[in-house]
Amino acid sequence: MTADTYNFYNSYPELNGLQRYYKLLFNPFKLLKYWIILIII
Repeated sequence: MTADTYNFYNSYPELNGLQRYYKLLFNPFKLLKYWIILIII
């Protein structure tokens, strides 16, 4: 992460919070995709 993006995220704390929620949301979905692929195979 560059200093510019770091300052950007610091100036928008709600954006940073959203990013955390997205990480929590998308990580299980990625795992689900792998499980679905394994089940189909």
